[in-house]
Amino acid sequence: MIKKPFILIPFLLTWLVLPLSSFAVEGDDGMNVSLEIIGCNNNGICEPPLENFLNCPNDCKPEEEGKTGSVRPVSSDEIFMNIKVVPSYTTAVITWTSSIPTIYNLSWGEDAEFRDGILKNVHFVNDHRVELINLKSGTTYYFKIEAQTHLAQIVSSGTKYFKTLIPPDVTPPANPTNVTATPSPSKITVEWTNPKDPDFDYVRIVRSTEQYISNPYLGKLVYEGSGQYFYDLDVESGNRYFYTLFARDKSGNFSSGSMASALYILDETGQVRPDKEKEPSFIIPLQPIYYSVTQSTFTENFELDETVEVSAKEKIRVDANFVSSKKSFDIWIEIRDRYDRVKGRYFFVDVKDQEGTREVIIPELIINGLYSVSVFRQYDGQFELIHRGFFEAIGGDSVFSRDYSYFIPRTCTITIFLILIILIIILLIRKIYKKIKKKEKDKKEQISN
Repeated sequence: MIKKPFILIPFLLTWLVLPLSSFAVEGDDGMNVSLEIIGCNNNGICEPPLENFLNCPNDCKPEEEGKTGSVRPVSSDEIFMNIKVVPSYTTAVITWTSSIPTIYNLSWGEDAEFRDGILKNVHFVNDHRVELINLKSGTTYYFKIEAQTHLAQIVSSGTKYFKTLIPPDVTPPANPTNVTATPSPSKITVEWTNPKDPDFDYVRIVRSTEQYISNPYLGKLVYEGSGQYFYDLDVESGNRYFYTLFARDKSGNFSSGSMASALYILDETGQVRPDKEKEPSFIIPLQPIYYSVTQSTFTENFELDETVEVSAKEKIRVDANFVSSKKSFDIWIEIRDRYDRVKGRYFFVDVKDQEGTREVIIPELIINGLYSVSVFRQYDGQFELIHRGFFEAIGGDSVFSRDYSYFIPRTCTITIFLILIILIIILLIRKIYKKIKKKEKDKKEQISN
């Protein structure tokens, strides 16, 4: 008697030997169920994207070394579709799409040697995104992508390039220097020297009869241009006129402001009375203000009546640090030379992202020597001296060999020049007159003989 388990063995062997592709279940209703893999036709030719090495290994076999298979080659247009680059100031995002999944190497650099770096992706995907960081702003970068398919086909994008954005210019120009306001019987002449910034555009002058204006959009606009003098004809006797000069660059940034004032009072003869500017009283603010002086090689606290040694050929930054963040008043700094002549007056401005701090940039002093430094506060038209000290300038010129317009007002220079011309003309006329007289004398002597 044969046991039942042994009876099943022939059927199991038959089931294992039969190929899967020929296996079907037939029912009484005639329905056939095929187990063939959808997308693979087993025709010996690899036909992406429906067929690849994973779902159709019979058709998509990796190429053997030294042999060429029947895999259809893919083009760069299929692998690199819709390449887009979105640059910012220091980053760039590169995206593209592939018709079939790929891995890739992306190399980039400031030239076609791509020496800045390489990024690799080892995951086969269709949608690709790469972000490059720590780039230089306003710089052209080149990049190249080498993609590889499941079948080890390598396709290159060729050399592409993009340019990072240039950040907006938020650095204001230097202030106008050597600012003077000189009254005469019919006008007030305002003179200055334009800053040397390469992107300097023009100077805006605003005026007030109450106090200095710290905002280029307030006060009365009396001048805009790239010149270096201005005649204010709209003046009335009995007023002091406060002028603030703002330099503007081509990006629209304004300097903190340079100042000068002039008292315009005419006497009985129509001449201008001498200007005796009242010395503000010295006070110590209830809320302390701490000052510091900075140049390229140092930062030093600037205490009351202290002398700080500075380089004469470098700009000076003075910071004012307020204990209280509430600042309802303007402050400015005044620099005077050894002869007590005003070298410059400049407004402090708020420091971005540093609440409670203001700063002012003082132009190069140029000449060696001791300079007095005063900080003034204006509040409701009143001026108060709130800090003072000294700068000892070294490393500059030891004599007045540069920037003569500071030491001699431009109007005086022109006057002296005109006087010299007149003297030369008088001397020439006198010489010609003597020659004529001598000829006449010689002629009379010849006649008498």
